Amino acid sequence: MVAGSAFGYTKLQVGLARRLGRAIADAGCTLVNGAATGLPYVAAEAARSVGGQIIAVSPASSLEEHLYYFGFPDYPGEVILFAGNWANQTWYHCVYHRLTDRQFEKIRDLKKQFMLKFRNTISVAISSAVIAIGGRIGTIN
Repeated sequence: MVAGSAFGYTKLQVGLARRLGRAIADAGCTLVNGAATGLPYVAAEAARSVGGQIIAVSPASSLEEHLYYFGFPDYPGEVILFAGNWANQTWYHCVYHRLTDRQFEKIRDLKKQFMLKFRNTISVAISSAVIAIGGRIGTIN
């Protein structure tokens, strides 16, 4: 899995992401990422450019939600795994009913963060290794 900054990265980091994407593809491995923007997307584009396979794990339940609710890019020709299908079920069965009145005021933000964390869990679970380039708290997560 390739994790990393969605924004605020350097030219050096972009170069590293490109080299990493090509190296993963050249090794015959599948590049997994969080279906978002930034350095993981750069790595996926580089892998794609040399015929590599990509699995993009989206926190969304559908392509429409992926593009418009999360604002993430399309991954044309790649496998997009929509982790939101499972995240929604888990959210309602395990989390929603336990929210306090104060938390209900921020339910949209809480659910979005839950879906992003759920995506991260699925991404790591289906990967043999995780390589991070740059990043902040989301990458560390």
